[in-house]
Amino acid sequence: MGEGEQPRKSSTPKPLTDDEKRIAQSFISPQLLKQFTQPDGTVDYKALSKTIPLQADHGPLQVLYEDDDLIFVSKPPGMQMNPPHRFLSGTLLNRVIGHLGKTPFVIHRLDMWTSGVVVYAKEQRMVPLMHEIFRERKVVKEYFCLVDGSSPEVDAFVVNAAIDFHPHRKLLRCVSPDGKPSETRFEVLGRSRTQSMTLLRALPKTGRTHQIRIHAMHAGLPIVGDNVYGKEAELYTASDEELKESSSLKHFDAEKFRTPLKLHARSLQFTHPLSQHDLKVVAPIPDHFRDALEAVGMQYVEETKDL
Repeated sequence: MGEGEQPRKSSTPKPLTDDEKRIAQSFISPQLLKQFTQPDGTVDYKALSKTIPLQADHGPLQVLYEDDDLIFVSKPPGMQMNPPHRFLSGTLLNRVIGHLGKTPFVIHRLDMWTSGVVVYAKEQRMVPLMHEIFRERKVVKEYFCLVDGSSPEVDAFVVNAAIDFHPHRKLLRCVSPDGKPSETRFEVLGRSRTQSMTLLRALPKTGRTHQIRIHAMHAGLPIVGDNVYGKEAELYTASDEELKESSSLKHFDAEKFRTPLKLHARSLQFTHPLSQHDLKVVAPIPDHFRDALEAVGMQYVEETKDL
């Protein structure tokens, strides 16, 4: 799914590479390996992987809020949400397992290069309750994004544009009249000194795949660092001199923008399904995002105003 707003069913694991097969074999006994070996000598790694517990990773994890039922953590940009195979580690889920000492229940997800707040359920009883409030749009999701361009005449606007599968690239999405209704409200938080870039707050009403990135592009304000839907595809392969000459980067340090997608899931706000307490959990913007804002002459001070 898209920036991570909607619950998601588990998908079929990707085929294992030869290196991954060797790693998998290190987790299992010869007897178990033999049990999943086919008559032709090949191993059914898909079935075998289901017998391997998810791995704990005790690397750094920023816990934003935790109670008996839920845990909110801050996802760094560039970190995968879940491992492609159960014996692999290094993802956010593995870090949460390392913190909790058990496997939590995944409620939603963020794209790999999107940073910000993610919530997990600690107990099975919370899963249908959390899925319901996401499905019923009772969760207020706030994102910050730095975009290329400016809308000097308005300080807020709404994009209503249906989103569908891309006709030629199956993993991508696009605006299409045949797609699912999709709506995002954008609010201007600041503009660069040259008016060439804008800091936006994005409040998606729906939760389509890549919705904020697509709607920002549709509004003529592609997100900085988006090498899929934005102007960044050429910038990621350009030399430093070419970057400095780029019309969108010529006013500031190009190196500040050879960094991740400038899209940050800043907060989640909802009523706790069991305690009925109002929760708003905020993830501070990461250093790369703050550096980019400073590079274009924007100062950002954290604030926790209700949405």
